[in-house]
Amino acid sequence: MNDQFQHVMVLISIIIGLAITHLLSGVVDAVDRANDEDDPEIYSLLGALWATTVFFWMVNFWWFQFRLLAMEGAWTLWRYLFIILYSVALYTLAVILVPRNWDAIKRYTEYFMRNRRWFFAALLLASVADVADAWLKGGWDYVLGMGPFNNLVAVLTVPVVAIGIASKKIRTQTVVAAIYSVLFLIAVFEYTPVLVSPGHTI
Repeated sequence: MNDQFQHVMVLISIIIGLAITHLLSGVVDAVDRANDEDDPEIYSLLGALWATTVFFWMVNFWWFQFRLLAMEGAWTLWRYLFIILYSVALYTLAVILVPRNWDAIKRYTEYFMRNRRWFFAALLLASVADVADAWLKGGWDYVLGMGPFNNLVAVLTVPVVAIGIASKKIRTQTVVAAIYSVLFLIAVFEYTPVLVSPGHTI
């Protein structure tokens, strides 16, 4: 099973690695772009909040995939494709959130608002995949055992996505991003992220 797991995780590692690389290099490029003399409005609390959320989401995703070692049943192509699609959803969040070419961006908020429908669609997809991923590791008992904040974030994703797509106000978008980011970070650290082998207790 361990050999199977390592084989399965190779492609997923590449996808998540590319996503994190894109996100971090994009942040560094944004800092450089913001120092240009043409005074672009690159700094954005909205972008920073979502970038923080997506970064910790990817780290959290990678951390807990170790629990797949305890998954009952054999690996199938469908299970493999599901985990890949989950990682692709996270990659999509990172790519939509951070532009590839900062030179073409004058105001980050305008860029975000222009692409917000795609971003929030990917956010909803990733959230649904996260619940399914937890269920895959241990059924509904595992899902409920992830903690109240984790389940609260999963439920709140639906109204967050609806508001995010519908609202054209930066202030509303920023408030929604701040609430979601805080709750998400609490959820990440609420469920003690200790890496242990399946069947072992700490």
